[in-house]
Parts: sequence; C-alpha cells; structure tokens
Amino acid sequence: MRLEDLSDPLDPAADPFQPIRPKLSTLIAVLRQQVARGFRFTVYEDYSSLSFDLKDILNWSKRDLDDPGIDFTSSHHSATGYAHNYHGSQLKQNLKYITDHLPAFRKDPVLAAGMTAEDWRIVDEVNKWISGSGTPCIKIVIWVRRPCPAFEVQGGCLPVGSFDYFIRRVMAVIERNGLSLTQAAIEMVVPPESREFYVRAQRPILRAEIEKIEEVRSRSWRQDESEREWEDYER
Repeated sequence: MRLEDLSDPLDPAADPFQPIRPKLSTLIAVLRQQVARGFRFTVYEDYSSLSFDLKDILNWSKRDLDDPGIDFTSSHHSATGYAHNYHGSQLKQNLKYITDHLPAFRKDPVLAAGMTAEDWRIVDEVNKWISGSGTPCIKIVIWVRRPCPAFEVQGGCLPVGSFDYFIRRVMAVIERNGLSLTQAAIEMVVPPESREFYVRAQRPILRAEIEKIEEVRSRSWRQDESEREWEDYER
C-alpha cells in the first residue's frame, strides 16, 4: 500500500473508491457486456511483465470492490511485488491500464456498436480520478504477526490467529471430514509451513499491532540461467 493511506486503526471497511464507486460499477458492467459480445483486450502489468485477459481482470475487480478487506501474504516477495502497483493498489493499477489504453480501441466494431458517448465519458472520468492521485507517494509493506486477531477468519487451517483459534479450526476440519486425530490427519489438513498463503483481514488493525513498516523504494529485474527473480532495494 502507500504510506499516505496508513491510518490508526487500519480499517478494512474504509473505502478509498467511494467517490468514484458508482462510475466504477457502471464501467465494469459495460465492459463485461462488451467482452460477452466478443471484445478482446489484454491487460499488462508493468511491474511483473504478466498479462491477463480483460474478462478475468473485470471479474477480479468486481470481486474486490464487493468484498472489502485488506489482503496479506506470507511471502515477502509477493508483498513487495504488490507494493509496486500504481500507488500500491492492484485495483488502481488495472483500472488505470484499462482506461489509459481502451480509447485506442474506440473504433473496434464491438465497442463502436456497444458503448455510448456517456460510457466513454465514464472511461475518461475514472481515468482522471485515478491519475489525479498521481502525486508522489511512498510505497510500503506492512508487517503484522500471524497471531493478530484480524486474521481470525472462517475457513481453512491457515497458521494465523491465536494458537487456540488455530487449534479449533484444525479440530473442526478433522471432525467435519470424519478423520481420526492423528499426525497424518493433521498433516493432511494443515498446509506446509513453506507454502505461501493469503489471508484477508476483515477487522481494523491497530497501529500497535503492526510490527514493522517497510518502505519499498525501487526495483530491478534480474535474469539468471535457472530462475528469474526480483531484486528489491529497501530503506
């Protein structure tokens, strides 16, 4: 995220898209209609060099807008990667790319027939709103310990929340699956410690619960013979 958005508490219910949300919802609905009618468009991520079909980006964007929360990952590599999105926001990154590049397809037969002048005004307004927050920002990764109560969400046996909460989740899953309480059963339902996972915090996180605030300053891409990896330069 960006340092400017860090508050005390850090509240998942706070909606940074509130001023533009109605227009975002309209834009996503209009573009989903165009995709259903055959329009094809690829969204490229500048920071990762990955690309995604517009249909997937729209589905993910709608899901994120409809499901408030703050996503955390157990992987520092992934966290710093997400921080390199536009203003530290995956949603802003994707919407900025779409509204930056979509006007070049204005004469596409599907868009020409399916999008009105008002639809194109919304494309422009969304782009201006996102780009208008283009003042220099400090991109950060925040560190929160796994026992934080904000991670005590239903589902799965992720190694988060209090130890008692974790044990209750494991026992519930073992019982639901009709397993005996054995080492093998525990290993079956609990993910390996080395496996990366994501968890969405759905209650406010106090500043005192944040272990560390790490500024992510710049990034370069290094190509090795056996693997590709990011090199992060952090303060």
